[in-house]
Amino acid sequence: MSEISTISEFLLHAGTEYRVFDMGRTISELDGQTFLDIEHGSLPVPRPRQGHLWCGIVFFNRSQSAQHYVWFIKLPIDEQSRVVGASRQHFLQIIIDALGDTFEPQNDTQARLPDNPYSFVPSQSLLADFNSFSRATLKLPESQHFAAVQHYLQSPSVIDWRTLAHQGIADLAAKMPQQQWQKRFVEALPSLSPAFLNILLGAMEHYPVSSDLTSTLLNLAREQSDSSIQMAILRALTQSEDNREVNAFITKLLDEPALRGADLLTVIAGRHWHRFGDNALLAHFLETCASVDDGRWFAPLYRDLVAIPDIRTNMLGAIRNPERSDAMSKAIGSLFSNSGASSVTRSKA
Repeated sequence: MSEISTISEFLLHAGTEYRVFDMGRTISELDGQTFLDIEHGSLPVPRPRQGHLWCGIVFFNRSQSAQHYVWFIKLPIDEQSRVVGASRQHFLQIIIDALGDTFEPQNDTQARLPDNPYSFVPSQSLLADFNSFSRATLKLPESQHFAAVQHYLQSPSVIDWRTLAHQGIADLAAKMPQQQWQKRFVEALPSLSPAFLNILLGAMEHYPVSSDLTSTLLNLAREQSDSSIQMAILRALTQSEDNREVNAFITKLLDEPALRGADLLTVIAGRHWHRFGDNALLAHFLETCASVDDGRWFAPLYRDLVAIPDIRTNMLGAIRNPERSDAMSKAIGSLFSNSGASSVTRSKA
């Protein structure tokens, strides 16, 4: 087994096919070579969160069973957002010791991960989203709960949404990139339960959103006073292709005193970080972080965002802005005076 040094190699050695899904921000597929490069440390983790790579690995062996198995794994990263090799090797050794070098999953018990510090359990909503996303990627049928959700979409005033399973709603979200499902959703929108809508919009964050659907959701946001729906719409627009309109919506929310809090800041940082190539939006976001709740959210959100390779340069440049406010200067001072300062300093090098 000394020749096997990565999770990828272990699964290939076991004769399985596998798919890897990045779960750090939203759910997205990582191709096999990219994941292998990430494991080797030759590529940084593209969307880390809280100092880790978070991923779900679906694996199966067509010759043995139609069953698919899932491992949820989080691996720590270093200051350059690369997987810590010693931790990956520790995890690998744990599963080799427990499952053996002739691992051949044939049932849930054999495929189950042993106890280890690198596994995580997704929340109920994230698990439902993962199941729908991975099944759609693998071209597997929807769950048994999807039919009831279809019926609700057709007759929302007749069917009680509370009888619907979260999994079925996540299955509907996976259909939303398709024009025919967008049309059905928009037609039913005025009659949908706000609670149902909240769940569906949250699950849509993993999928592209067309210009037409973006306009519909932004119009809905203008009509809404319910902050939970506003946050759900913000999540649903995560992958909208209309950057200017969504950036303007984010700016408007940041300017709303009633919404300026931890929920809004964490949704923007967690889902809309890729929009921080817009330096004006980034500056507005960081200034809001510095001014809300005495700046308590500035340091943790900054450290989380500066670890994302695609926006690291923008994040480092933002704290050097000579036109920053006094609140921002104070927040930056706190950032460098606490225990996380060394990692940010090294990132600047």
